[in-house]
Amino acid sequence: MKYFKEFVFTALSGLTALLVINLFGEFIGVCLKFSYINMAFSGVLGIPGVIGLLIFENFIL
Repeated sequence: MKYFKEFVFTALSGLTALLVINLFGEFIGVCLKFSYINMAFSGVLGIPGVIGLLIFENFIL
């Protein structure tokens, strides 16, 4: 039960961070698309996953 709660918290925090980036990203000049892969990546890895997606999509690609 402990691991389930941690996973739910991580998933919700990652998806919330993805939503916030999409809402306010145009003001700061970054953008992340809503795709199944981005949502899965941010849902499993949480906020570090969203940071990784930002770095990968905006600076590497």
